[in-house]
Amino acid sequence: MYYSLRGPLTLKVYSKTLKKGKTYKLGCILSGTAAKAAVTFTSANTKIATVNKKTGLIKAVKAGKVKIKVKTSTGLTA
Repeated sequence: MYYSLRGPLTLKVYSKTLKKGKTYKLGCILSGTAAKAAVTFTSANTKIATVNKKTGLIKAVKAGKVKIKVKTSTGLTA
């Protein structure tokens, strides 16, 4: 299942539940003007979940909700 937020930036999932210590690789598809853009991932709260800024690998640290931000070098965000 893919969830499109802004045309050329499509995320694989919109919401994901992870247990403490578990991981998930957040993927995205770039198209159009963003097709060759670099992508970085950031966690809004690293006390709840961390994310590798280059690979999108999320690791649950403890219970809670957190937003993971995806940004392209062309300025698109999700």
